[in-house]
Amino acid sequence: RETTAVTIAMADAPNTLNLTMVDVNGATVASSGYVFCKDPAATFEPAYVYFGFMSEGTASFTFPDGDWQCNANVTGYVSANPIFTMSGNETETGEITLTAYDATITVAVVDQDGNAINSMKYGVFGEAADGTAVSGYSMGGSVAMGVIGSKTYTLRAYVMDGGYTSDYNNPTEVTVASGDSASATITVYATPGTVTGTVTDADGNETSDAAVKASCTTKSGKTFEFTGNTDTAGDYSLD
Repeated sequence: RETTAVTIAMADAPNTLNLTMVDVNGATVASSGYVFCKDPAATFEPAYVYFGFMSEGTASFTFPDGDWQCNANVTGYVSANPIFTMSGNETETGEITLTAYDATITVAVVDQDGNAINSMKYGVFGEAADGTAVSGYSMGGSVAMGVIGSKTYTLRAYVMDGGYTSDYNNPTEVTVASGDSASATITVYATPGTVTGTVTDADGNETSDAAVKASCTTKSGKTFEFTGNTDTAGDYSLD
């Protein structure tokens, strides 16, 4: 008789979160819009791995186990940023509070030479110190975002059509008073291209899972670093 040990990898069971958008008085905001959810530890837009449309003030998501931070984009309102903890194949209900905005921030996104990004879709995302989230999108030209005044917002831009990299480590800060408007410019930097190659050891053998780092400096003098690892054949590709 032979005894064999078998290891079975178990995937996280899906969890369902049913969200309702409410105003500061707890009444449902029966509007359409978008809802974004991400890992709370992430700080910029590409981390929003869950995206959904909202109908009549409600939206539903299926999440793996973990913490998920969600906010809504609804015309006329600024969203709170609640965190929901999901585990064990559960179904939960939650609310995202929306506050009617009373100020406006207009953001222009330009390249490193000061030229407006007019032919690509991009988003502007940010939040205040109290967690109030703001976001806006454009197919080219400036982005006007309704916000709650008397706050300072930290803003970042993300060009969705590719070819540009944002300096996420140095966001733009804008302060706007209630009943007022403010403007800002965010610079994005043209991605210079893709660097590929192969890492070998002293004997010429390909090295897998080797850490590779490259840096580049744009015409404006801004330096970016790109990192990655080699695959099983020792090859790497850095964008």
